[in-house]
Amino acid sequence: MLATTLAQVLVSTGWVRHGDVVDSLDLPLTLTGAATAAVCWWTYRRAAGTSRTVWALLSLVIALDTVANMWWAGLDLSGSSPYVSPADGLYLLTYPPLFAAVFLMARGRTGQRGVRALIDGLILAMGLGLLAWEAVLVAPGSLSSAQGFLHHLVLISYPLLDLFLVGGLVGLLLTASRRGAAIRWFAAYAALFVAADYLYVVAASGRDFLVEWSNVSYVVSYACLGLAALAKDGPVVADPTDEHITRDGISIALLVGAMVAPALTASISGALGVDVSAQILVGTTVVLAVLVGVRVAEALRDEREALRVSDDAQRELDFLARHDPLTGLPNRYELLDRLARRSGPVGLLFVDLDRFKQVNDTAGHAFGDDVLVEAAQRLRDQMRPEDVAHRLGGDEFVVVAADLVDEADAEALAGRLVAALNEPFRSAGVEWYLGASVGIALAGAPGADSPDPEHLLRRADMAMFEAKRDPVQTVRRFDAAMQRELEHRHGMEVAIRHGLEFDEFQPAFQPIVAVADGTVVGFEVLARWYTDGGSAVPAGEFIPVAEQAGLLAELDDSVRRQAFEFLARRNRDAGPDHTVYLTFNVSATELAAPDFVTRLQDVAVHAGVDLAWLVVELTEGALVRAPEVVAGRLAEMRALGMRIALDDFGTGFSSLSHLLRFPVDILKIDQSFVAELGPSTGRNTVAAATFQIADTLGIGVVAEGVETPEQAAALADMGVGLVQGFLYSVPLTAPEAGLVDRCVPGGAASGVAAGGGQPAADLDD
Repeated sequence: MLATTLAQVLVSTGWVRHGDVVDSLDLPLTLTGAATAAVCWWTYRRAAGTSRTVWALLSLVIALDTVANMWWAGLDLSGSSPYVSPADGLYLLTYPPLFAAVFLMARGRTGQRGVRALIDGLILAMGLGLLAWEAVLVAPGSLSSAQGFLHHLVLISYPLLDLFLVGGLVGLLLTASRRGAAIRWFAAYAALFVAADYLYVVAASGRDFLVEWSNVSYVVSYACLGLAALAKDGPVVADPTDEHITRDGISIALLVGAMVAPALTASISGALGVDVSAQILVGTTVVLAVLVGVRVAEALRDEREALRVSDDAQRELDFLARHDPLTGLPNRYELLDRLARRSGPVGLLFVDLDRFKQVNDTAGHAFGDDVLVEAAQRLRDQMRPEDVAHRLGGDEFVVVAADLVDEADAEALAGRLVAALNEPFRSAGVEWYLGASVGIALAGAPGADSPDPEHLLRRADMAMFEAKRDPVQTVRRFDAAMQRELEHRHGMEVAIRHGLEFDEFQPAFQPIVAVADGTVVGFEVLARWYTDGGSAVPAGEFIPVAEQAGLLAELDDSVRRQAFEFLARRNRDAGPDHTVYLTFNVSATELAAPDFVTRLQDVAVHAGVDLAWLVVELTEGALVRAPEVVAGRLAEMRALGMRIALDDFGTGFSSLSHLLRFPVDILKIDQSFVAELGPSTGRNTVAAATFQIADTLGIGVVAEGVETPEQAAALADMGVGLVQGFLYSVPLTAPEAGLVDRCVPGGAASGVAAGGGQPAADLDD
């Protein structure tokens, strides 16, 4: 528009003819430049951050170009059309903002990688410096046609600055995605702009016809820049990108080419008899060396930074591997390593918070974490400077007290720890009183043994467990009795593993009898262990050890498989009218396993057992361990046809809500309540009350532990119809149980003597 207005003014004044104006102002070039500047400014208004700055700079570049074009046209209209004019000052002023825009695009998109790519591009440009000098200035004769110093300087400035622009463009392309339309159009603009400058410089050597071609190239370059501004990604052309483009092979090839280009150009020029400018060769080589030095320094700095980051990451990983992320205390791995490296006496204080589960269940795990962090700090506050606290996990901590060999000092330290943890923990105005139990184990004292770290930790753990079991004494020291118990447990664990390997565990079956006629209606399966020496180990001894060693599930599976096989044979031989059921104990841990019901069903099906013949027996403690999970498991088993029996009702977590909430089919009266029965007890007993509750709810009742005729008579008087106990039969082997149809109190059980013998314990935990 400005060019058109100027043309109209000049024509109206009569200074020039209309055709001269059109030819001299070159309206397409001027109008395209003005339109491109406007489009760049429009994109500037839509962009933000670094991209906004880039488009502001490019708007300035095209505006200066357009004004310079009009200035040069004005000179041409006045009759002076020099190839070097004051307008060239404006043209040269466009390069700094153009270089800045290229730099901001490269750095803004890929950060420091973009800067490194620009340096690589500049190295390439300097490597081609001598070639550009010979091809652009010397060979066309442009330099020889220069008139004066200023003309000479301008002719040199254009190719030199264009060379830097080419280098910057190469660096930008090394970090840009090929799918970026804005970058592609900008690259086309820069390439055409450099080509137009080359044509203009060559035109200075007397080739006037190239001026028009240079104008065409300028017009097309402006159009390409306008398309870059209008591209979808134009407003974000310099925004950070998550592209991780690596073109290391191309970069290395370009750098190698840049290094050999000066010498190669000089050799070819010498072979052709062309003089080579020593100043240009030395200058480009020096600049090239400086840029390569910068790039090498950058690479070394990157390598040092990478090593630093790697070292920091390794230190962080080492710290995380050896420390608890919540409290910052060293963990079990660090504890065992510290104990392994100890060189003198040491005391271990194993600290376990009491009632911590209530905090998580009631106040939530977030407050539970706060409690653990505060507990760790309280331990630090009470320890000696040389002591170190560790967190093993959950609410378990271990304090390593170096050079602590005196029992009284150890107990005094433990007392301080307990006193600190007995103080209330507060959250949102609510106080929580937890308390703690501490087990002490000492090692390395004169005359005492020095166990390995795992053994020492186990000693402290056992002492803590004994303290937790003691309702009065919250601090216990590992002693000889615990050592014997530890050795016994270890020996028992080894023996259990041996027994499982050689099938030494067998089921025993105690009949469940109908009081009315002595008919056997079912059996409770019990576990018996006959060692290779033939002796029987009471289940009360090996079941807790098996559970602690993680062997209970395998033991249960072995005994249960044999019991199911017996049941299948027994009911198959007896016929459909005389089938019996089998009741077996299930622990809370076993019941919580996600695949428990599936595994149980597989064993039953493999043995040929109808699931309706099975009664799953569990205690109230198992019900309250994870009520939602347990309710789901019980419902799943009942849906398959199995029944549920509740054992030991009234001895622990008794609640009528359990009978209403959980699907219970049979209620077992504990033998401790049966033992209270006699001729004079009447109906005011726990056993009678239990029967009344079950009868009201429509739940079947079985009384266990019946040993005397008086107990049997009292139960019959209450209305209890099913019993089990030594009065009717001791637990039987599978062959014996297969022959039993009836049991007479104190008499014979179908040829198998009833009463007497040693009981087998339930298969539970």
